[in-house]
Amino acid sequence: ITYVEQCLALAAARSLEQATRNLTEIRYVAGQVEFTRRNHLLIADWVINNAFVEEVTRSLGVRLRAYMRFVDRKSYFKDSKAAELYKQTGVEGITVHYVGKDDVETGEPKIPNGSLIVYVGMLADTLGAHCGLYFRDEDAEKGTLYHASATQNRAVAGSLMDPVRHDKAIVGVLVYRIHPDRMAFLEDADSESEGDAATSEE
Repeated sequence: ITYVEQCLALAAARSLEQATRNLTEIRYVAGQVEFTRRNHLLIADWVINNAFVEEVTRSLGVRLRAYMRFVDRKSYFKDSKAAELYKQTGVEGITVHYVGKDDVETGEPKIPNGSLIVYVGMLADTLGAHCGLYFRDEDAEKGTLYHASATQNRAVAGSLMDPVRHDKAIVGVLVYRIHPDRMAFLEDADSESEGDAATSEE
């Protein structure tokens, strides 16, 4: 998730100062830098509080599976040695509707270019097992997933199915569209395309 945060913050910025502000907005609720306002959990916090993305899983046109999990924030904060939060926090029930791993390839052609892919996992304390950024040419059926690999200890480019094949705990995916108006590089690309078109006409 740190890799995704850094990429989004930089892509939405035209300066390092702006990237730093973006990163704070992405990581913390309302951009307030406090441990209690950090988007700690990927599915229970991060995607819900983040203005950079919106869920589009249902738009893929494939069957969805429902998965209910109790998110144990209490244990999370205890492990983080956040004593006060440990005392104040309980267990929260959350349900997600995801694309099962057997249907991911079927839905891939409809995943928007520039999407956040969240892998749903059968973990003890959280639903989010992994995440990455997905880019696909509009006329292509398959795209490329850019993500930080724990096994290779670096950022890698691969297929959408790679994490599913390598982690048996992953049961499927959620798809989130990155808002184009937050992405400075997309605006630059559009400007360059318009300039190229104008040059061709001349």
